[in-house]
Amino acid sequence: MLAPRWKHTPMLSLVAPLLLALVYTLLFVSELFLIPKGPDEAPPDFLTLTGVMTVFADPTNALGCWVHYCAYDPLIGRWMVMDSIERGASIKFHILVMLPLLTMALLMGPMGWLAYMVVAAPLLSMSGTDAKKKVG
Repeated sequence: MLAPRWKHTPMLSLVAPLLLALVYTLLFVSELFLIPKGPDEAPPDFLTLTGVMTVFADPTNALGCWVHYCAYDPLIGRWMVMDSIERGASIKFHILVMLPLLTMALLMGPMGWLAYMVVAAPLLSMSGTDAKKKVG
């Protein structure tokens, strides 16, 4: 985030995920209810790798999954930034620690969140003033 402490950032950082969530919902509903299915077509199997690969083989389903990632990963990053601010992270901490973690969260969602929980959250778990002194 370019301006994590700006008063409008929490609201504005929700715009893209909200729009993508709407696109995802429209794709999901259209696939579920509007696109005709054959009588012999089995429901999608999300419990096996083979079933998931079959679902991803359909371009509409693959698009829906991609939109899901594009909506969800920024929400994880937004939470990480808001959490770090609540914990008292300094600007220096945001530049040196949060930017790499946010990049990781955007490209590899669960790994970026895990890295934040393992690396940044413990550094910021103390009171905001102490965290600023320790890290930045």
